[in-house]
Amino acid sequence: RAVGASLGATSLQVEPCGSRGEDQATASAMRLQASTSLASSAAKLMRKPSRPPKAEAGTIAESALLSVAPPGISQEEGARIAERVFGVAGEMRMLSSERDSNFHIRLAGGEQALLKITNAAEDRAVTAMQTAALAHLAAVDPALPVQRVCETRAGKPWEIVTGPSGQEHVARLLTFIDGTMLHAANAGPDLHHAIGALLARLTRALRGFFHPAAGHVLQWDIKHAGLLR
Repeated sequence: RAVGASLGATSLQVEPCGSRGEDQATASAMRLQASTSLASSAAKLMRKPSRPPKAEAGTIAESALLSVAPPGISQEEGARIAERVFGVAGEMRMLSSERDSNFHIRLAGGEQALLKITNAAEDRAVTAMQTAALAHLAAVDPALPVQRVCETRAGKPWEIVTGPSGQEHVARLLTFIDGTMLHAANAGPDLHHAIGALLARLTRALRGFFHPAAGHVLQWDIKHAGLLR
């Protein structure tokens, strides 16, 4: 659980844009490789009121995400958002999601990225918490194999875009970690030990991270399984 310093003391680490004069392939690659500091942006997003009604215990807002259709961003529109907002272009393919619009991007140089268009029903404080947590991990344990946040052309960790229904969504670009899903992996003798070691390292890296939305109810958390009845 997130405890410790306040969000105001957190320096948000994002992947910077390349220099504006560089060719697109080089600039796109630099967006996914380098690292810089961008303070207070997560706090700004957290303070922006969300459109859906707030739930006192978080269960109503969280459960609403499964009853609200995903943003409905087409692959073509996703490509336009990636280029216009983040200056990134490449081979696009849509990924499955029960609540967001997600796109895998493979750049000309082979780098991979994830364009994530968040459901309009998601509390923006939660979106800000996720972003700030990734930034904290990047600063505390840069070698930890988690995604990194890539900044927009304007130097921000996200941008608000309008979907086909007229609703506003948070658009983020993240680095992409290739690999095999756990259910399809060969369970060798060291697999579960490695998973435990990685989770311990992740937990240790999150020490000192605090965000007001860190305690929100997550339906996929097994301890809340009874709420789904």
